[in-house]
Amino acid sequence: MRSAVRPQARTSEARGTGEIFVENSYTGSAGDGQAVRVMANWGEWVPAGASAAQGQPGAPVTAAWERKGERTDLFVTNAYGTVLTTNRTVDFGWQPWSEIGKSVLFPGTEVSAVWRGTRAVHLDLFAGGADGTVMSTWWDRDGGWRQWFPIPGDRQVFPGATVTAVWREGGTDHLDLFTTGIDGTVMSTFWEGEGGWRQWFPVQGDTKVAPGTAVTALWRPGHSHIDLFASGSDGLVQSTYWEPGIGWQPWFAVDKRPGVASSTAAVAAVWRSPDHLDLLTIGPDSVRRQGTVRSATWEPTTGWQEWYDVRPDSGHAYLGCHATVTAGKITPEGVAYTDAFMTSWDGTVLVTYSSSGTDWHDWIQVRPETKLYPGAAVAAVWRDAERAEQVDLFVSGIDGTVLTNRWTS
Repeated sequence: MRSAVRPQARTSEARGTGEIFVENSYTGSAGDGQAVRVMANWGEWVPAGASAAQGQPGAPVTAAWERKGERTDLFVTNAYGTVLTTNRTVDFGWQPWSEIGKSVLFPGTEVSAVWRGTRAVHLDLFAGGADGTVMSTWWDRDGGWRQWFPIPGDRQVFPGATVTAVWREGGTDHLDLFTTGIDGTVMSTFWEGEGGWRQWFPVQGDTKVAPGTAVTALWRPGHSHIDLFASGSDGLVQSTYWEPGIGWQPWFAVDKRPGVASSTAAVAAVWRSPDHLDLLTIGPDSVRRQGTVRSATWEPTTGWQEWYDVRPDSGHAYLGCHATVTAGKITPEGVAYTDAFMTSWDGTVLVTYSSSGTDWHDWIQVRPETKLYPGAAVAAVWRDAERAEQVDLFVSGIDGTVLTNRWTS
């Protein structure tokens, strides 16, 4: 995600934090006033679900966490274009994998999953169909999974393209979808309780991104402001945003150096706070044959800062189609961290993190004796982002089996 020699435990002092890094763990002291971050105790990589499931090898695994019911749902598309799912709850554990309807998707297509509201009674799925149609289904407690249906509109997307779904703050009244057309145009539609689905429309269609590229979308906390990010064929990361009263703004490049991102590489975006935005992506390394994770940040007082490499000596990224680094935010003891995960070129899962006033820490190998599918996206679910006592990882194995690992404090 090949046999490998297990590396010896190593330590290195992180810049400005006094923290010590050891294989499969992070731990340290707060002698310089920085918050202590302890992260150890990774388990073994094991199959997820009560029965084994084989997705298309390397297919992204989608994990949807519902905090109220302490429920995790997993989704992956197999080699026949069928979506497989399982779920785990505290009371009943993992359930057997099952199929959701008939084969309608391109093999290995990423599935987007979003809960409606906070009551955990309605879960929507979206994905690009094999014929370029955006497909959807939903689950609720009364009727289970419904049949797949096309989102209205005659606009074709790139076959197998990721369809990003994001609820407006509150999560019940307005749902936006974003994807890329066959010509690289970013397309959008939205659903509202009154009026249902609207027609697809281009988001500032003069700018094109790499066809099939995932479009990252996220709302700024506490603001009526949504940002989009996508990588172009020229290696530039493009962005636009929407606010009420002014609508969608023209696309612009986040730092105009070409080759920052690999063509079709995903862009991870995390609001560490309402005034600090982290971006991460994967691009070509100027020295090594492998890829490198790069990051850029935005703050109101400084605007966009230049892209920089994230610990390239310890983090050798996979450089290929849809290269992916994933990221999320946690706030243990009130300190905000951005965590990043990736599967390296040799199939080892790596993790790093950063907090305010500190640099990114060395990439740490998660049980490197087990190799996953090189470059496969890592889905990470923190059980409680404020306490940060447990995180589950989900990723495709070399043969397509969905594997999981858990860290506990």
